[in-house]
Amino acid sequence: MKNNRLVVEVVTQLIQRVEALETKQNHVDEGLTDVDKQVKRLAKEIYKSNLMNASSEETNIQDLIQELREEYTRQETKAITEKRLEIFQSFLPILDTVEAGLKSGRSQLKLLQKSHPDATRILYAWLNGQRLLRERLLKLLESEEIYPMKTSGEKFDPYRHVAVKAVSIANKAPDMIVRVERPGYVHDDYVLRFADVVVNKPGELVK
Repeated sequence: MKNNRLVVEVVTQLIQRVEALETKQNHVDEGLTDVDKQVKRLAKEIYKSNLMNASSEETNIQDLIQELREEYTRQETKAITEKRLEIFQSFLPILDTVEAGLKSGRSQLKLLQKSHPDATRILYAWLNGQRLLRERLLKLLESEEIYPMKTSGEKFDPYRHVAVKAVSIANKAPDMIVRVERPGYVHDDYVLRFADVVVNKPGELVK
C-alpha cells in the first residue's frame, strides 16, 4: 500500500510539472499575439513617416519580423517539447516498477492458488490495481505520443537497442532480438529510452 501511495504521489508531482509547462506555452502564445500587434503598429508608423517608400519598407520590415517571430516560435516550442519529454521520461522507471510487480505477482499467484485461497484473492485484487495503474501510465505517455518500442522479432539496431546479453540459437537469424529485458520508448523518430535486449549470435561462444 505504501508503494502505491508513493507511486501516486510521484505521478501527481510529474503531472503538475507538465501543467506548469502548458501554462508557459500559453504565455508564449500570448507573447506571439503581442508581436503581431507590434508588427501592425510599426507598419502604420512607417507608412505615415514616409508615404512614397512605405510599401517596400513595410514589406521588408514585416518579412524580417516574421522571420524573427518564426525563429522565436521554433526555439520556444523546441525548449518546451524537450522539457516535457524530460518530465515524461521520469515516468518510465515508475512504469518499470509496476510491470516488475505484475510479473512477480503473477508468479506468486500461481504458487498460492491451491493452498492459500484467501491470500490468492488479496493478491489478485492487488494485481488488478497494478494493471489499472499501468494502463493509466501508458495512456498518459500516449497523450504525448510516447509509445513502447516494437522490438521482439526485429533485427538489432544500435541506434535503438542495447545488447545486454547474447545467446546462440541455430534456427534464428543472426543479430535478431530474442527477448526484451527492458522496453524502450519512442516519441516520433526520437528514442526516449533505448531498449535492453538479448540478441541471437548463432555459432558463437556465448557467456
